[in-house]
Amino acid sequence: MISEETRHHDPTVSVIVAHRNTGADFVAECMASIDRQTYPKPAIELIVVDDASTAESLESLKKGVCLVRGVETDVIELSRQRGPGGALNTGIGAAQGEFIFILDSDDVIEPDAIAHCVAAARFDAALVYTDNARWDTSLTRPIIERRKAKFHAHHCSHKATVEDPLLHLHFVHYCQLYRREALEAVDGYRASLFAGGDYDLNLRIAGLSTIVNFAHVPRSLHRYRVNPAGITSTRRLEQIADTRVALVEAYERWGLGRFDEVSYMGKMAPGDHSYFTPVVNGRPMPVSWVDLNTMQLRHWITETT
Repeated sequence: MISEETRHHDPTVSVIVAHRNTGADFVAECMASIDRQTYPKPAIELIVVDDASTAESLESLKKGVCLVRGVETDVIELSRQRGPGGALNTGIGAAQGEFIFILDSDDVIEPDAIAHCVAAARFDAALVYTDNARWDTSLTRPIIERRKAKFHAHHCSHKATVEDPLLHLHFVHYCQLYRREALEAVDGYRASLFAGGDYDLNLRIAGLSTIVNFAHVPRSLHRYRVNPAGITSTRRLEQIADTRVALVEAYERWGLGRFDEVSYMGKMAPGDHSYFTPVVNGRPMPVSWVDLNTMQLRHWITETT
């Protein structure tokens, strides 16, 4: 529990981690990265929600949580699997922080990640996100770094139009800090979207305001681990299907048209982002910043990568 004395000083942050049978070494590295945070420890609480893991995995999780020192911690054990969204909603419901920081149980964050995100959120942002890098399974070699400043700038100038990058690819992902009120306003994750709930959540939070309510930290503060047992690897088709559902609804919600289909066009260089666009009269809708023939970003983005 975050003390009342702390509430009068630094903004309080609840770190929420959903866990299901993640490897013990991966969990330990995740927890160690939380322990290394430079943000004041009394202003942080850690809530880990175990989504009905095996007894052995649950035991290794509890050992990993012990690596986080000086932070109030809680491990919530679910008796039946609820999926990532359901598990995270459980954690959010138990959280007391002004801000909610979401972290996968197999990823790690840089020591100043929470501090930078909280600083960026002070300007009333509903959601803060950072640049990030994809690393190999052992976290010994970076594979690709995703710089997002140009995406963010174009989102700011074209929000809720067909040119808005947020309506075509999920560049707002990983190392995400949410304002608690924003999560409550949209009722958290939609648990029915098992593999695509994070994109859906961010689209709905963007829809809370006609002005830009996201903030971007232009630093790579998150290391995404390529995990062969993770959702992106094992449930990729379901992830694509969930994303298409979320985007169809977002286009209609924002008054941009009712589309029966949003097509997955594949990976787009140079950031290797999954790219989606509505289908109009049987053809994918083009936007000015993408070359659909080569699946490349045009110069206005690639010049900064």
